[in-house]
Amino acid sequence: MNRLLLHIASLLTLIFLVSCSGKEDAKSAEDVQQGQTAPVGQKNYVQKVLGLQFTSAYCQACPGLASSLKEAEELMPGVLVPISFHLDYNDMSDPMAVSASSTLMRKYGFNVLPYFVINFRDGEIGVGTDVDSVLEAVRYELEQWPVECGVAVKSEYDAQNGKVTVTVRVASNVEGRYRCNAFLVEDGIDYLQVGASDGEAYLHDNVVRKMMSVSIEGSNLGSGLALEAGTEYPLTFSSQLDPSWNPDAMRVVAVAMATEDQGRTYYCANVNSCALQDGESDYLTE
Repeated sequence: MNRLLLHIASLLTLIFLVSCSGKEDAKSAEDVQQGQTAPVGQKNYVQKVLGLQFTSAYCQACPGLASSLKEAEELMPGVLVPISFHLDYNDMSDPMAVSASSTLMRKYGFNVLPYFVINFRDGEIGVGTDVDSVLEAVRYELEQWPVECGVAVKSEYDAQNGKVTVTVRVASNVEGRYRCNAFLVEDGIDYLQVGASDGEAYLHDNVVRKMMSVSIEGSNLGSGLALEAGTEYPLTFSSQLDPSWNPDAMRVVAVAMATEDQGRTYYCANVNSCALQDGESDYLTE
């Protein structure tokens, strides 16, 4: 009898735990939703490279990297997609800093700005901040890691409620595990910049206002299992915009994250972007 009661108690405990787990999963999925898969076949995707700029309004040397990135974009149009993570620096609070910036700072282990990384490469020691170093790093990425997947992105903005809904679609020519992330990015923010030529006013571009996934490695596609080749996997994010942000000057940068070590680390396999206000960019193919 005692064994029977113990068995019943254990079963009830298990049912309770499963029920609680289901509630937590439902709550965490409020802003991230999986969609239905669809066949897309094999495509010749265009490869873009994500550049992660780490900066601060109180960093004397940071305007140099910003200039290098603008020049690199002009010299290699349509290839480099820079996003800028602001950090508090020199005991000064940067109003453009986000929590993801500190997480990435710990990930890469740097404490001096500016700092630049390509495609979330794990163990990256950082790229030189002059334009030649940036261009060399982008070319190396294109040569060493041929593109295998594509990214499509669509953004819908409800101005009345200040809510943005972003749908990212990822398809690959090879089977593999993928995640995706989306960043809300703003251009033309007028704020001081130490080290700038005028010393007072400065327009900050590519500023990450929000990372839409809860993880810097993105959210799972296909429930974290290996995705089938030639099949599209969508994921939808939603978020509220801060009233101080300017939707007219904002973009969505969507990133497909892939792994080469069974999911221990992820890197950017391809990237695409569109305007925040009802923008859309389909797969880029040759």
